[in-house]
Amino acid sequence: MITFAVTCMAFGALRVVSQGAGETSDAAGVEPAPAQSPAAQSSASPSPIAVPTAEAVLGVSAVGTAIARTRSQQLIDQGYFAHTDPYGYTMYVELLRKGGYAWQLAGENLAKNDWPSASSAVHAGDALMASPAHRENMLDATYTRVGIGEVTAPGGRTHVYAMVFLG
Repeated sequence: MITFAVTCMAFGALRVVSQGAGETSDAAGVEPAPAQSPAAQSSASPSPIAVPTAEAVLGVSAVGTAIARTRSQQLIDQGYFAHTDPYGYTMYVELLRKGGYAWQLAGENLAKNDWPSASSAVHAGDALMASPAHRENMLDATYTRVGIGEVTAPGGRTHVYAMVFLG
């Protein structure tokens, strides 16, 4: 995890690939994604930190958005900031499984900062793009959908973002 003291920003990128009954992580540490019907996808406009590739625009996933919002809230409620919770679970993968979604590839980017609300998302997006592992998730052509969640901690200062990528 990289921490920038000036902006109080921390990040993490993770990817897991489903391989039959087992799972493996790649060098960037990335995770599996669910298959969903077009009817389950949202047509909502992307958030300011959704970054399309030059070749294709990621579709917005209602499932990914729900999981990303849940993850952002969970990180605030449980007081940790990592892809793996204090009990060793990779929570966005667990949420996909619990929901019964079949997936082949999924990834997660996390960002946290204390910027004012009006500029927080832009700063989070810029910082994620400046990080090679996060940028890789955001520009990976094998991902076709993204869900983005943001939750502001009580007190209104700390913002936690989660991006869940599905392939």
